[in-house]
Amino acid sequence: MKKITIALFTLVCSQFTLAQIGVNTPDPKSTFDITAKSPKGKSETPEGLLVPRVDRERAQSMIGTAISTLIYVDDATTGLQTGTAINIDNNGYYYFDGRFWMKLSIDSAISPMANIYNTNGVLDGNRIVTQNDKTLAFTGTATNGFSVDGNTFSVDAANNRIGIGTTAPNSKLHVQGNQYLNAVITAAEYGNNVMDINIGQDGYAFGNRNNNFGINVKTSSSIHPGNVARFNFGDASMSSNGGNRFLSFSVGKTLKELLYMDDVNNGRVGIGTSTPNSNAILELSSTNQGFLPPRLTTAQRDAIPAASRPAGLMIYNTNTNCMNFWNTNEWVSTCANVVPPVGAITALTCTSATNNGSLNAGSAASAVTSSIPYTGGNGGSHGGQSVTSTGVTGLTATLSAGSFANGNGSLTYTITGTPSAVGTASFALNIGGRTCTLTRTVTAPVGAIASLNCAGATNNGTLTGGASVSGVSSSIPYTGGNSGTYSAQTVNSTGVTGLTATLSAGTFANGNGNLTYTITGTPSAGGTASFAINIGGRTCTLTRTVAVPVGTIASLNCAGATNNGTLTGGASASGVSSSIPYTGGNSGTYTAQTVSSTGVTGLTATLAAGSFANGNGNLTYTITGTPTISGTASFAINIGGKTCTLTRTVAGAANPPTADTSLVCNGWTIPFVSGNGNSTSTTVNGQTLTATVTKSNNSYVENVASRSSCLTTTADGASYKFTFTSQWMTIKFDKAVSNLKVYQVSLPNVSANDRVRYTFRKNGVEVIPSGLIIDNNCRTYNWSGTNIMGRVNTAGTSGSGGTIYNFGGVWFDEVTIASAADNGNTTFGSQFSFCVGSVQ
Repeated sequence: MKKITIALFTLVCSQFTLAQIGVNTPDPKSTFDITAKSPKGKSETPEGLLVPRVDRERAQSMIGTAISTLIYVDDATTGLQTGTAINIDNNGYYYFDGRFWMKLSIDSAISPMANIYNTNGVLDGNRIVTQNDKTLAFTGTATNGFSVDGNTFSVDAANNRIGIGTTAPNSKLHVQGNQYLNAVITAAEYGNNVMDINIGQDGYAFGNRNNNFGINVKTSSSIHPGNVARFNFGDASMSSNGGNRFLSFSVGKTLKELLYMDDVNNGRVGIGTSTPNSNAILELSSTNQGFLPPRLTTAQRDAIPAASRPAGLMIYNTNTNCMNFWNTNEWVSTCANVVPPVGAITALTCTSATNNGSLNAGSAASAVTSSIPYTGGNGGSHGGQSVTSTGVTGLTATLSAGSFANGNGSLTYTITGTPSAVGTASFALNIGGRTCTLTRTVTAPVGAIASLNCAGATNNGTLTGGASVSGVSSSIPYTGGNSGTYSAQTVNSTGVTGLTATLSAGTFANGNGNLTYTITGTPSAGGTASFAINIGGRTCTLTRTVAVPVGTIASLNCAGATNNGTLTGGASASGVSSSIPYTGGNSGTYTAQTVSSTGVTGLTATLAAGSFANGNGNLTYTITGTPTISGTASFAINIGGKTCTLTRTVAGAANPPTADTSLVCNGWTIPFVSGNGNSTSTTVNGQTLTATVTKSNNSYVENVASRSSCLTTTADGASYKFTFTSQWMTIKFDKAVSNLKVYQVSLPNVSANDRVRYTFRKNGVEVIPSGLIIDNNCRTYNWSGTNIMGRVNTAGTSGSGGTIYNFGGVWFDEVTIASAADNGNTTFGSQFSFCVGSVQ
């Protein structure tokens, strides 16, 4: 503690003298000069400068650090070596350069600075390297010597390879995964080529027909590995480089050249031969296969637009089993007219039919077919057929005329019409000497309606917020039903939530009808619950009114109220409120209410009308008015079926109230206390007040007999009577009071000028109250000065006169009443009753 005192003294003195600070020196050489107390010798007392010691995480967390700030990092293992702490890798001194904490050490061998050669890191922004005329080279011997994002790009420096999508390239360029080659934007840049492949240069052959270049497609499948296809290109010569080019395509595990082209043939193509005939644009060569032209029926042939039929167009007519060609005017058959054989088959299998499209009762069939397989066709013709349905009627299966295949084939029937009902439609087929029954299932259509009228719904039952729903439904009318089916659906309410409208699965009427939704759940509040209905291709919004329930709560906690603002006796309340928590609200409403205070009166707690929350919430009462005194103001709260008492503390007024000019006792009438130094207590406006009475021995009690007419509203009470001069009494209160009413009544034969002196003190210091004096003729007087003398104006009989003194305007905790004779009179007599109106 001694060191701290000396240092502080030195600092203060330095600032007031030279605006420089010196420690252990009266003559600082700089703004802050620290001199060792023992700069030399063998003193064992530690000396030096201790800067703040923090760990790395604390240094990294600092915000708004000023440049040149110096710290000592005593733990470099906490936090992360990133951001401002990128250089903090060891314990030591660091200073802040505006961006990073920098090591104070300059010995790179001991504490090397973090860089890409010794430290991993994260870029904190975009970076651009401008090389100008300088080169940037990387050397290495690692297989994955340089990579970007794992295998996105990898350089194999050991084998001089580049991998894209792989870190283990097996060729100069190894691309793993899908590739996309995008042509250049303009031919002026690099030509129109997407990719150039160079296959030769001076001094090197670039491949011939026997040893050519190519693009080979392989598979690494373990089941069938090896070749798939190859694109071959090079010189067309079989042994030398003659200058002519070729392109061919080979396919197969053992690659077989199937298509060949070269520039010697002037565009001729050979399939199955590499030397297409010089007189043919296309030559097909095979020793075991033939040429199969397009096969069309007569109807299909004639459907080819005449305007675009070129002369020489050739097809094979499956109706006549002849080759046909177009001679610019008509189709010409290349064979004699031969009557095709009568069509016949050996088997017709309806059960294996391939069915396309669907059939719905009451809906016209569209794009519905059945393809029925047959075997043993003789190539003969058939005239087609139309077969009407049985079972479910209204349908027709139609087969166009044609020819059977020479062997196996299928017959396609087109089904038209409108099925009469749901069920199975059967078609008895008889063709080519064979019969079978084709069956098609007719299902109910997908339900559809023309309109849905939520506004015209018939609503049953009622909904009340917070109450579980029972017996509530809505029947929504619709028009234009198609007899189709609809599935069950459940729709949740919006607006007022918590409800569900449920529709069971069913079938629309054939025309008009109604859909009945059952509503269940518990509405979250009062208001409008909306249900978005979407069915049969139509939508509408069903709305149901939810009544607001009568508000109830499960509990009301006045003791846990949050009180805002303060209350002071005699001061008008402003910005004062109390928020009382409750539980178990039912979302119901409550009316506005006003509650007057008790204990300390003059206040009102007001609650505006509103609704309880669905669960827990708060009720905020605004407190207004002017509290009569200090103490505790209580408000009897009764709402939502629960009650509690809210209490607010009213602080004593800093400035006491002015004198009370009323004639009634608005407080505590002090009873007579027998003996000397004894006490009496009561509660005044919520506060306990104790009065201790000390008096001369000749005081005794006598009830007040009567009073003048204007004082009849003052409450009777025990009296203290003085009958001789030099009598006194002192009332000591345990709290400061004000507005003390003293009712003084003269005794028989009292001297007209006899007086009583009132002396007031607070904490032993005399204070001067203000107020009014009301005499026996109901006249009021003010007084001034420090001598407050109660005077009987005229002599009289017992109880014939009376005066009320209203002492206010200051706080006091002690009052002394002493008799005093004026002009030497020795006779004196007065009775006193006391009423305390205000307590601080």
